[in-house]
Amino acid sequence: MGPTDDVPLEHVILDAGSLMATTTTTFLGGMAAQGCQLWTTPDVLNEVRDPVARAALDALPFKIGTRPVDSAALDAVAQFAKETGDYYVLSATDLRVLALTYMIERERHGGAHIRRHPKQLRSSAVVDGRRRAFVPPATQPGTPAAVEQPPADGERRPLHEEQLVEGLNVALTLAETSTGDQAAARVDDDDDGGGEWITVENIASQKHGGRQAGQQQRRSTSSVSCVTTDFAMQNVMLQMGLRLTSVDGKAIRSAAQWCLRCYACYKITMDMSRVFCGSCGGPTLSRSRVKVTSGGWIKYRHSARQAANLRGTIYSIPKPRGGRHNNDLVLRDDELRRPRRDNKAPSVDELLENASEFGLNASGGARRDRVRVGHPRGRQVNAAVKRSAKR
Repeated sequence: MGPTDDVPLEHVILDAGSLMATTTTTFLGGMAAQGCQLWTTPDVLNEVRDPVARAALDALPFKIGTRPVDSAALDAVAQFAKETGDYYVLSATDLRVLALTYMIERERHGGAHIRRHPKQLRSSAVVDGRRRAFVPPATQPGTPAAVEQPPADGERRPLHEEQLVEGLNVALTLAETSTGDQAAARVDDDDDGGGEWITVENIASQKHGGRQAGQQQRRSTSSVSCVTTDFAMQNVMLQMGLRLTSVDGKAIRSAAQWCLRCYACYKITMDMSRVFCGSCGGPTLSRSRVKVTSGGWIKYRHSARQAANLRGTIYSIPKPRGGRHNNDLVLRDDELRRPRRDNKAPSVDELLENASEFGLNASGGARRDRVRVGHPRGRQVNAAVKRSAKR
């Protein structure tokens, strides 16, 4: 094992997504051949209800063990997920998988390195591959500034005797250090060996030296890992300090998600179902990538050169039409309205007649009237609509 390699896995915890993924079979087979134990919860196996998926699960050439989860581990991961904001999108099965990973990690390596609370998230916006300029934090009101203000022109401040003696000692120390450095530099100049010079032979090692040092610091020392495809679970495990592995066996250092960013007021929301910005109310939301690293960093990646889509907006907006059955355009957030409902509720006989044998009525829940939100891109809004029936 090299200095930058992770510790070999001994325990791998699986969720339903990793069990049903076809790319996981080869990785799990190799882990089982090396003596790695595969674990999951009974709830995960109960979630696999499809006959084809159940047959594929039973035909696996390795054994997957199940373990119950204690209440202490479940409470710990639930409290941590509440602090990160992922608790409300995690199911009970997801929480038990997290608790099982937490429990086995604590049994094998102790719980001193596991975070009890998430780190304070630090935003690091990266625009078009370039990091934004550093903005110094503002001084809290009522607290003195950390840096003393310089004196005005022509103003001198009195110095005490202790400060003069301390300054003189520092100056003498710097002078001696500078003299020694100059002597060492002269000795280095006389040496023509060129051991530290960048040549054709060592340019690759010089270029990758800093990268390898960073990888060595991020080397995982845990033999317990979890394989999941859920973004919320990945976010919780990364911030807790637990080891995470992808479905193809690669180590995951950071979790990527998506958010909606308003290019008018620059507000960011994690609700991907929104059409209008919740701050300014305009249809100016664009999808951006959110990357949460294990160090507590949140990176928003978006292109500053991306122009807004103005296709179809050169046409004039049609006049609003009154009545119940109008199809007026909804261009702002405050213009949203609920879809119309039928005046007459369906009877019990109609519900039983159209009901599915599996308890799901595919046609009954379809909405006949949908609200048209936003500008119709790519077509002229005043164009005549072709009607199939005769007037």
